[in-house]
Amino acid sequence: MLPLRLAFWTWRILSLTLIAGTSVLLARRGTIEPRQLLLLLVSAPLWTTLIDGQVYSVLMALAAFAWVCLEKHRDWRAGVTLGILAALKPNLAVWPLLLLFAGRWKAVLASAAAALGALGLATALFGIKTTLAWVEAFGIGSGMSWVESAQRATPGTAAIGQNASLTSLALRHGLDWLAQPASLALIVAALVWVRIARPLIAQLNTAAVGVSLLAAPLAWVGYTLMLAPRLLRERWGAAEWAAVLLLCVPLMVVLRVQQDLYCAALALLTLSPVGPSLTALGSMRARIAGRLGTRWLPAGTTAP
Repeated sequence: MLPLRLAFWTWRILSLTLIAGTSVLLARRGTIEPRQLLLLLVSAPLWTTLIDGQVYSVLMALAAFAWVCLEKHRDWRAGVTLGILAALKPNLAVWPLLLLFAGRWKAVLASAAAALGALGLATALFGIKTTLAWVEAFGIGSGMSWVESAQRATPGTAAIGQNASLTSLALRHGLDWLAQPASLALIVAALVWVRIARPLIAQLNTAAVGVSLLAAPLAWVGYTLMLAPRLLRERWGAAEWAAVLLLCVPLMVVLRVQQDLYCAALALLTLSPVGPSLTALGSMRARIAGRLGTRWLPAGTTAP
């Protein structure tokens, strides 16, 4: 085994390489401006990932692969990748759940099979404790509330500004009772939106990642790297600019001045596809109504 310090720096280098490689591949497929890339390079998600030595770079790469596969209708590959993601971070099961309501059955079935397979393999290799720890973090079978479980999983840190979830927001403002209902309501609202608005797959993916993080008991700011396919391939609107600028505020400033900034940034990114999708839906319905109205008009007349 490598000495601890050498292992830590080796992982940092590998993580940076994986982030850079994924970013380059995504940016080559998009139309972003240099200033967008510069802001992402100085953002908190990137630097907290590298400084803390977390595995968010792996999550970013897997999410990007699944995202692109879904856009290319390679649903089996996307589903297997999403299943692995859900096995690593169970809150990401929201993503295939939204795909279910969008009618992407192949991706959903593949994700379920892959998640069960990955969990079975992990249990065989490392025992059941890791899986049970995540189950308990959601308050399942522990006899505790959602908030109590999150506090137990990360003693003293569940309410800090580095946690961008709604649960953390509720804890900071003394609204513990609201955390779980608000999180579940957000998931239900997302499902209704997918069913009614029929968003583009890129819009659905953005909302799916955002909702899975906001509705989780724990969502460290580094998790937002999974939104890289949205931020590295398209020009940003006002919501995206505001969100990224908030994510560029250094962590120490957030912790000492205003701890809600990262949660606000994640909320802006999550909601950013909702407006365009509803606008497109309204335009489509207007065109359909216009065509139907014209069909039933008497010959020789025009619609008003």
